Amino acid sequence: MTGFTQTTDELLYAFFGAATVSVPTTTPGATITAGYPPIEIPPKTFVNVGERSSSLRLEIGGLATATAVIPTWQFFLYTAIATTTAPAFATTLTLGSTATFTPGTAETNDVWTATIHIGLRTLALGAASTIVAVGAFQSDVFQSATLGIQTTTYVSMPGPGAYTPFATYDTTQAYFLWPALSLGAATAGNTVTVEYCKLYGEN
Repeated sequence: MTGFTQTTDELLYAFFGAATVSVPTTTPGATITAGYPPIEIPPKTFVNVGERSSSLRLEIGGLATATAVIPTWQFFLYTAIATTTAPAFATTLTLGSTATFTPGTAETNDVWTATIHIGLRTLALGAASTIVAVGAFQSDVFQSATLGIQTTTYVSMPGPGAYTPFATYDTTQAYFLWPALSLGAATAGNTVTVEYCKLYGEN
């Protein structure tokens, strides 16, 4: 570290409880942080663009099980403007999603981790700022012939192909983050349990 910008990571959120075991449903899926305190982005977090743009880093992980008839999986990062009432899972706004993939092997309670970088691309008045969310989910469970990935694989967010970032963010509002998983067919043998979640403010 040079000390030139005097920028350090700020831990905005950290929780290490075991979330309620998530048995995801079909699209739009189910939150994987059930039982967790709200993951909140404070208002005016995103104010800088250019060579030191405002950014956050979401780190999350836990245990994943893929058994029986394994359906397709797809991870999402939803968001919603924060309210004064108890937050409820919302899928109205999507910061990012992976491609749909089919885990290639049955595993029980195998560790998975994810790191997602969230940053300001363009700043505008009202709900017109553009936010980028790029990262990956990684686990042996996610080996997938669909994605052509070998052992100890990762699933990228966004998925392969054209990328359109979220362009209706209001930087003056607080937002909740909702990591979620959708299955092609909901089955009791395919579950995710989050064991930790951290959100860092980087600039």
